Amino acid sequence: MRIVGYAIGNEAHVETIISAFEQRLAWVSESVAQATRTPTALVFGADTSSVAGNNMIQADILEIAGAVNLAADIDGGFYVDVGIEQILLWNPEYILITAWGPLRPEAFFDEPRLEDVTAVRNGNVFMFPSDAEWWDMPTPLAVLGAVWAAHVLHPELVTSEDLDDAVEAYYYLLHGVRLGRTFFRYHENALWR
Repeated sequence: MRIVGYAIGNEAHVETIISAFEQRLAWVSESVAQATRTPTALVFGADTSSVAGNNMIQADILEIAGAVNLAADIDGGFYVDVGIEQILLWNPEYILITAWGPLRPEAFFDEPRLEDVTAVRNGNVFMFPSDAEWWDMPTPLAVLGAVWAAHVLHPELVTSEDLDDAVEAYYYLLHGVRLGRTFFRYHENALWR
């Protein structure tokens, strides 16, 4: 971001964005630190057996949002196919799905071999919001992915109002537009129950 800010001659605004990013991530970390337990989770890519390993931003988002990333020991430059058997062994409490791929929550509910996975059984299969921009990619909006994931994992600590406030503030800071609280329907489109 600093290189872009330098290139366009707007370093001061970029520093404001970076500061807001760091402050919001610190707030998320402090909020979820109050949790009485740490749920287990996985982020999936293209199919029901490919997960984000330890070197992807999705792994960082899970950690910041207060989850144990069950794939934390998996190395790989992208999503790694670990197989259905490994998913069954891990038995995640939460499943998050990247917004950019073809995978949808229904795939987990339609896969009979996954019916006993805790996340599937409890309806805790969620898709990152993507109404306008992806929140689980290495951009400044990844902070919204962390706030959203924290809301999904710890709704009593990071409320829907907290999420709405973050979305509204960040889109104004980054794009200079006030979208209003109804522009993003992440509560309906991204959450699967």
